[in-house]
Amino acid sequence: MAPSCLWQRGRQPSRARPMKTMASPPSSRRASILTNCPVVFLLFLSFSSSAWSIGTWTFVDHNHTGPGCTVTVGLNFNSVKSAEDPVIAGYDGNLYVAWSEPDDAAPVSKHHIRVKKYTVSDGAWSWVDGGGVNGLNFDPSKEARRPALAVYGGNLYLAWDEYLTVSARIRVRRYDGDSTWTAVDGGEGLNHFTGGGDAADVTLSVIAGELYAAWDERNQVPGSEDPFRQIRVKKYNGATWTFVDHDHTGALCIQPGINQNFLKHGFRPRLIERNGAPYVVWAEEYGASNIQQLRAKCYGCDTAGTWTPVDGGGDTGLNYNTGTHANLPSLGVLNNIVYLAWYEGVEPPYNTGLPNVYLKSYNGSWNAIDGGQLDGGLDYGSLTFAVNPELLSHNHVLYVVWDEENDTTTYIPQIRVKKYNGSGFSSMDGGGTTGLNHNTGVTSNNPSLCVLNDNLYVVWEEGAPKQLRVKKLGLPSAGLAPDAALTELNLDSRSITVTLANTTFADATLSSVNFTLSNAPSGLTVENVSYTDSQHCQLNLAYDGTDLDADVTDLGLTIAGSELADGDPVTASNVLSIAATIETIPTVTTTDPPSVTATSATVAGNVTSDGNATVTERGIEYKKSTDGTYTRVAADTGGTGAYSVTITGLTASTAYNARAYAINEEGTATGDVIDFTTTPTAVTFRQAAGSRAADWRVPLMILALLGLMAVTVFVLRK
Repeated sequence: MAPSCLWQRGRQPSRARPMKTMASPPSSRRASILTNCPVVFLLFLSFSSSAWSIGTWTFVDHNHTGPGCTVTVGLNFNSVKSAEDPVIAGYDGNLYVAWSEPDDAAPVSKHHIRVKKYTVSDGAWSWVDGGGVNGLNFDPSKEARRPALAVYGGNLYLAWDEYLTVSARIRVRRYDGDSTWTAVDGGEGLNHFTGGGDAADVTLSVIAGELYAAWDERNQVPGSEDPFRQIRVKKYNGATWTFVDHDHTGALCIQPGINQNFLKHGFRPRLIERNGAPYVVWAEEYGASNIQQLRAKCYGCDTAGTWTPVDGGGDTGLNYNTGTHANLPSLGVLNNIVYLAWYEGVEPPYNTGLPNVYLKSYNGSWNAIDGGQLDGGLDYGSLTFAVNPELLSHNHVLYVVWDEENDTTTYIPQIRVKKYNGSGFSSMDGGGTTGLNHNTGVTSNNPSLCVLNDNLYVVWEEGAPKQLRVKKLGLPSAGLAPDAALTELNLDSRSITVTLANTTFADATLSSVNFTLSNAPSGLTVENVSYTDSQHCQLNLAYDGTDLDADVTDLGLTIAGSELADGDPVTASNVLSIAATIETIPTVTTTDPPSVTATSATVAGNVTSDGNATVTERGIEYKKSTDGTYTRVAADTGGTGAYSVTITGLTASTAYNARAYAINEEGTATGDVIDFTTTPTAVTFRQAAGSRAADWRVPLMILALLGLMAVTVFVLRK
């Protein structure tokens, strides 16, 4: 069975997506939406009316020179053709925009995937898709639509759906510089059914170090008995794509995707990461009337390798009113909380009514942050339609962009922008009846946004034929500059200058408790903060000398919103490094030869390096050559330089080993071993105590008489 009306972001139905035609709308715009599903949705939220007070929106799609600028051409390859489905991403410090645009082929033109690069340094746009008539399609004779961009592993990736005979495939390329794009989809696309499947609406997201892709795809080839559109998910590790929506076992595998009910159609999934896990939200039909419900699941949140419902797991989903259609989800994460925007309000069986856009947050449970009201909120007129909300978080703020009719007289959609800081919303587009449009008198649709170098960029379609327009706004930011290179040895005397951009301090009284260091080593704090002017201050650091075992490469700073004029916290755009003083054991040498006697030896040493830690003890250790254990004799003082130690109590005529040693907090170092031998004991004569000085002569006289007697005996024998 075909799905009921599939609302797409301002796009006409494609052959890849069967659509249900609505009844013709009555005269009242509030009573019905338009035929064939190109609906516009109204976003109802609880917003404050305050406008963004700092920064100016600037066009960057060409050289706009003022309110009277007459340049009507955008980024299009061919300005007489409509550019559609724009997406935008920051990569390698520059801006990239991808979209689909028809060619001039006869008799029927085909949409091609186009990509342009905006070089921030010189403000110039250049083609990175080859700049020819065919774009990046795998087959230039086939229709290609709905691109998606993501940066993964230091590369820019581009995915889209491309028609192939009777169905569409999900194709993926990697940008390798200049105009080189390498296919990374295995040559057949990502589809579950590569021979059919009819896949569409791919989304990309980097999650836990891998690139995830999600899309919807028919469970079998067209014409089969089970054509229900399933939500499919694959992940890519830089070399291989792997399905993670169930245990795929072969090309003929017909298992369903992650649908809540695989016998119902699922549409337009969106992915995001929270706590390292993928969250997916999509629209899925329910009941006899096939009312589309918003469904949500998390992969691996409860059990590894398992998709767990986080929408209650019942028959109905996250809709406010389960009796009306919900679709076009958009996801963002702010402070580890998932945010979901979507529209609902179209009622079966004739799909009439005024659709509204709602906003919920998820932090273990879903909570309305729009009050659940059916009127008021983001729209600037209660009877105007708003459509295509997109969410993006950056630096403690959630940004929302959408298109909305300017009034109930001309109904011209404008590009609108607001921000949410976790407690309330405020306008960022001036808060008037018109938005960011280049020409507020023509229709603008399908905005997409990204942040690059602390600038918010928005791209959209405008006019007829549709031109791609791009504007940027500088966001509140802070930069850090130390007064000298930070090292472990000088931290206690250093200061850091903080420079604000696109915001100011609320006043001149700054409190150190509102300036929080991140990834700071133990013992490092902000001692005080000195106000310089409305956009500058100085942090004075205090450090207690706690030892650093490694360099710090990501010292950051967050300034509390209470210190800033717009009330939103700001984390510095850059981080600082601290060079650690790495302590090692000392370096010590032994001086050879020593000064030796029969019972002592004086041995010298030299501590040539303290290893960046105080040498608390140094000396000489020695042992008999036949022993295994050394005995230490410490010098009088520690520190570095030459020293000597006299070892006493040695044994005469004995071989010894000796070596210098030195000790610091990292351990003990020893010098080379030297060998020495004590001298023999000398022969001496001692006078008996109390004898006279001449008593030594007596033994000599006795010896002489004995010698004389021996001579006399010898003579007599002769």
